[in-house]
Amino acid sequence: MVNVEIISAGKEEFMNSNLVVYRITNLYDKKIFLVTDNWFTWSCNGKFIEMNLGRTPMVKNVNVFGYFLPQLQLIKSKESIVKEINLQWPVKLNTIFNEQSYASPEKGVYRLKVIIGYGFTDAIGAQESLSVEDDVMKWQQLTTSNEYLIEI
Repeated sequence: MVNVEIISAGKEEFMNSNLVVYRITNLYDKKIFLVTDNWFTWSCNGKFIEMNLGRTPMVKNVNVFGYFLPQLQLIKSKESIVKEINLQWPVKLNTIFNEQSYASPEKGVYRLKVIIGYGFTDAIGAQESLSVEDDVMKWQQLTTSNEYLIEI
């Protein structure tokens, strides 16, 4: 099992931002490879926000010149790492994986969850699927954090 826990989501009024700090712990007896791409998929439904840091399917009808495999970071068995992401509002989103260009929720208190993606090998080899994206989706496991209140 892999555990992801949001530690803090501090608000910086001057910069109009939130610094989200989270810890990922590998509880397996084997190593894992964490997806560490420089973007996330954003979802906001009412007062509930999900940030998916794993790979998600590309937006329908997006045209790309090639599909790149995710960047990966090794986490050894029983090891934890702490990561942070600075959300400076409005946050620019990657439109290959998000339908909107920016995330700009109204000010208020929200419930936040972080989702991470990982696999058990650093080799995302060609399966019997039709695309590299399908291979990544079959390779990847997802884990969701606890809910954490965030004030925007």
